[in-house]
Formats: sequence, C-alpha cells, structure tokens
Amino acid sequence: MSKYRPISLLSIGGKVLEKLMINRINHHIHTTEYLNKNQHGFRPQTSTIDAVKALIDYIEEGFSSGEITVLVSLDVEGAFNLAWWPSILKSLNDSGCPRNLHNLTKSFLSKRWATLQTKILKLRQKSQEAALRALAVDLVCGVSSTTLF
Repeated sequence: MSKYRPISLLSIGGKVLEKLMINRINHHIHTTEYLNKNQHGFRPQTSTIDAVKALIDYIEEGFSSGEITVLVSLDVEGAFNLAWWPSILKSLNDSGCPRNLHNLTKSFLSKRWATLQTKILKLRQKSQEAALRALAVDLVCGVSSTTLF
C-alpha cells in the first residue's frame, strides 16, 4: 500500500491557475538560466540520454588525463513529495523571481487540505503534499524527474 496515491480533483479555475503558474515559473527559470547546466531534467530539449552522454564524456576525460573517476548515485525515496516549501520559495526568491509570481506560489503552497469523503466518513487533513504533487505532475510531464530547485 505504500505506492497508493489518491486522485486530486481541482476545479477548472484551479487547473488554469496551476498551468499558468507552471508556465511562468518555467519561463523565469529558463530565461534567467537559473538551473545548473548539468541538470537535464526540467529543461527543454534535454533528456536522460543527454545526462548519460555528459557522464560518459566526463569519465572519458578523467581517464584520458589519468585521473581517478568515482560515481555516487542516490535514489531518495519520496524526495519530491517531501520537498521543503520554504526552500522552494527561497530558491524562487534567490533566482530573482518576480514578486507577484513568488507571492502567488507562496499562497498556492499554503493552507492546502486533502479531504477523503465517503457515505459514512469524512476525513480532512492539512496537506503539504497535495499542492506540491499538483505542481509536480505538470512540471515533470514528459521530462525526466530530477531536483526542481
């Protein structure tokens, strides 16, 4: 049951707002070149193949110059769902994100609730994951998932 994820239903207005925010954040990040050049996820026209090619080039360069090359690979389970919102907001601020977009994102990530309702039961819980998962779905759609900010 650890892989079970409930669906999240948003109103049409919420979906439109979410899509507009994603487009504006992506535009800001890509036009300011805020992402590290070695980050291949969340970048247009890049893929895991580009990441593997860059890794192979780096290893071959190290071997040809007689250096020892070591690779450490980490897969942190649930890392995206546990992203710390203050850090995301700080990264947006540090990148020079327009104040209105920063404030809208801050508002979008706060005061979120997840509700489960059946005929006999209604559960309501404050949910950090609900907002972040909604953003994540749009951000990683068709792109390899790596660190966002």
